[in-house]
Amino acid sequence: MAGNGKSKSNDKTSLALPPDGGFRAWLIVVCAFLCQGVIFGVINSYSVIHARLQDNLVLQNITGASTKAALVGSITFGTTLLASPISGIVSDKFGLPLATFFGGLICLTGIFTSSFFTQSIQVLYITYGLMFGFGCALVYTPTVTILGHYFVKHLGKVSGFTTTGASVFTVILPPLLSSVIKNQGLDVALRYLAVICILLIIAAIVYKPTEYANHNISGEIRECKVNHGSRPMFNTDLWKRKRYIVWALCCMVALLGYYVPYVHMVEIVHSQFPEGNENLPIMGIGITSCIGRLVCGLISDIQGVKKIYLHQISLAGLGVLTSFLAMANDYMIFLVLTLVMGFFDGFFISILGPIVYELCGPSGANQGVGFFFGLISIPIAVGPPLAGLMYDSLGSYSLALVVAGLLSISGALLMFFIECVNNGAEEEDSASPEQPLLQNNRSRFHIGSMLKREKRQYSYTIL
Repeated sequence: MAGNGKSKSNDKTSLALPPDGGFRAWLIVVCAFLCQGVIFGVINSYSVIHARLQDNLVLQNITGASTKAALVGSITFGTTLLASPISGIVSDKFGLPLATFFGGLICLTGIFTSSFFTQSIQVLYITYGLMFGFGCALVYTPTVTILGHYFVKHLGKVSGFTTTGASVFTVILPPLLSSVIKNQGLDVALRYLAVICILLIIAAIVYKPTEYANHNISGEIRECKVNHGSRPMFNTDLWKRKRYIVWALCCMVALLGYYVPYVHMVEIVHSQFPEGNENLPIMGIGITSCIGRLVCGLISDIQGVKKIYLHQISLAGLGVLTSFLAMANDYMIFLVLTLVMGFFDGFFISILGPIVYELCGPSGANQGVGFFFGLISIPIAVGPPLAGLMYDSLGSYSLALVVAGLLSISGALLMFFIECVNNGAEEEDSASPEQPLLQNNRSRFHIGSMLKREKRQYSYTIL
């Protein structure tokens, strides 16, 4: 009888840990890579579509053609960020697969419908801007959080790898779109993008969450059942996690300056280096960002490395380099600075998902990711227009770049206050999924006694 009880306990314990590998786990990594690529590859390639839309509006003798064409892309990106909290709630309420499926379906429908209204900018605001943006939000949150269901020891590596999908697709899609638009028209190009969105729906089939068990401090195990329908719509415990709140607010400060050089890069090059190639800086950032994401993933998985410190380093580095852009008096120096910026940008992007998992725990990751992106949508939207106002007033981007850099540095320094914040009882209920105890398979059979010795609680609750 005792032996049977022990076996049963061991069976439950084996459910408590993500597998850190296996066919489905790596298939999910591939799907997450493709989802990130489709979402941000299309968003980042909008400049190609913008050029054709602007031409169409000019031919229709519509005033403000450039601004109206740009608004379509702005609505897309803004909706993707602003709708992220809704995505987190939907993922918690109905599950990751359903959220991803409907997100992919909305993306496909939005872009396919857009292909029939390339001459109507008002319709594109709805179909391409709102519909595609909202679909992207529904897909992105599950794409980030599903990785924590299957990886613990390698979570940083796989997070870094999947985020490179955005860089790879950003390099590939623009020349392909440009060629299709030139030879076959914008409507055909949009239909090709709609076909690519089928990858998002396929990912929904693969995104199967794992079932974990809850471990209390005495080492007892109680099985957790999946019941999304009984979950409350809002995870109010999320806002009791003081470290998460401090981190998110610090990021809001830092990101007031983060997006400024990316939005104004072409104008900055024209202003400072009229003979310089306006496209090379952005292309270089995309390539080195890809490298930075992979390197950050490797470093963040090293035992003892604090992910918050990596985040601070990345933001501080971006801030210093952004300020230096204003002082560069040679195009080659300017280009080198942007290449290094891309590397730090890769660190910043790659570490976001693992930090949310660490601060919110598995049970709060969905809404933690969603609300974070909802919050940062505000400074990302406000920063670039403020920089534009400075340029309009002074005729130079120097002050705007220096201020943007100082804001990023300030946000990084403010994150030191996270160490001063008491975890509180609410955070003791959900430990980080990356713990030394979970780094070898033997812990699956001895975790009960080890938990007693460490006096730590490890909670793995199905999202």
